[in-house]
Amino acid sequence: MGKWLQNVKIETSYAKEGEFVSGTNTQLVDLFIENGKVSKIQNHKQVEDGYEKIDGRKYLLLPGIREMHCHFDKTKLGTNWQPITPANSIIERFTKEIPELNTLELPLSERMKH
Repeated sequence: MGKWLQNVKIETSYAKEGEFVSGTNTQLVDLFIENGKVSKIQNHKQVEDGYEKIDGRKYLLLPGIREMHCHFDKTKLGTNWQPITPANSIIERFTKEIPELNTLELPLSERMKH
């Protein structure tokens, strides 16, 4: 017997600012899962009774990621996703990145747990 994963966001296209990707556009959907696989995707709506329903709480649905390499001092894991800020050089990258990382709501010790 299948189940519904409802009320989740999936990415549908890129959002751009000028020439740079600044994020993604999303759509709220429901997914029907049978035998461990998604068998149906539909716009979010009330679904028929008789199936288990899981509320995705409007979270963004992403494929599983196996991170094999991570710089803990540069991670934003556990915070809201934001695209990388364009930079013309490694020096410019660091001068933008360091203050940005220092102002994140989650301290480094908490980001490392993610």
